[in-house]
Amino acid sequence: MLNRPPVKSRIMVALFVGALLAVPLRADCATGNAGQAAGSNAVSAVGAAGSVSKTTALGRLAASMHSGQWASFTSNDFNHALVDAGGGHSILEFASRGHWDPLHKKIQFWGMGHLSGQALITYDDATNTWTRDNAPATSSNWGHGYQHMALDPATGDLYLRLYNSGIVRKKPYDQPWQNVAAFDNSVNNQVAGALEWVPQLNGGAGGLAFADAGGVRTSNAAVSNWGWQISGASGQYHQNGVAINGAFYFGGGGGSTALWRLDPGGAVTRVADSPVPFGVTAMDLVPHPNGVDALLVGPGTTGKTYLYNAVENSWILLGPHQLNSGEWWVGITVPEYGITIWLCEKTSASAPFIRIFKL
Repeated sequence: MLNRPPVKSRIMVALFVGALLAVPLRADCATGNAGQAAGSNAVSAVGAAGSVSKTTALGRLAASMHSGQWASFTSNDFNHALVDAGGGHSILEFASRGHWDPLHKKIQFWGMGHLSGQALITYDDATNTWTRDNAPATSSNWGHGYQHMALDPATGDLYLRLYNSGIVRKKPYDQPWQNVAAFDNSVNNQVAGALEWVPQLNGGAGGLAFADAGGVRTSNAAVSNWGWQISGASGQYHQNGVAINGAFYFGGGGGSTALWRLDPGGAVTRVADSPVPFGVTAMDLVPHPNGVDALLVGPGTTGKTYLYNAVENSWILLGPHQLNSGEWWVGITVPEYGITIWLCEKTSASAPFIRIFKL
């Protein structure tokens, strides 16, 4: 468990951050400098994460940044063609999460445009280059990315829950998509929920957790069967969920602020509600690089960043974010570099860009 300052110290930090918001700051981030100050001080109170390598373009940028700073990042082939879904749509539409594969040092994101194309895009840290795989994960053109893709960090295997369905596809690393066990979707008939790989499930062997309006259910490690749904009601759809602090935290969606904790033994507990509604297209819930806490970031054009302290079960406002985005923003946490990466797009037809937040 991380060493944390007492609550009183945390309050003093928050007050200090508030004072900093009124202080003129350096102009290397043109928008939302107050957020930079707030992040720099509030996040340092809970500790930065990651051991930064300077051998790659992303590693060098992360190493040059200070805690709380936002920056732009340029990589090869991150362009409109990479995310284009056809018909004026983007695979970044209605999606909130991508994943870092720590075994192979890659970022993976699957998305689908509205009644249009789908693709899995991959970033290779070693070459600073993106590639696109158009092999379909589903034969349907209904759906989006939502938070329907999960990644097992021990293997790099991907899992994808299909739209409005209990069907789950698996893509073993560098292999084609295949079916694994489906769950009973008739309980809530959800179009969009939150799928996450939780390493602590099944005695540490890991497993999938899927959260929707009625609660959460989990799989065994081989994803050959699923358990019954456990209570933990949140919004109608568009839930988020994160594997942090040795458990699965989930909720939000449809204007909900409810946040729940599923421990590895199967107990579900309601924890502190988020200060604002969260979920896909609202505020994205992503893991903090320290693996213990979580961040809420959004909406895209102007909005705020909050930190959830899972140990103290409390929320802190870090300040305005600097996504400089619009309609779409997708978060990826890279613990090794102590950063979150945001794939952004002002509209479905505009050129995408990347923003980095150092913690």
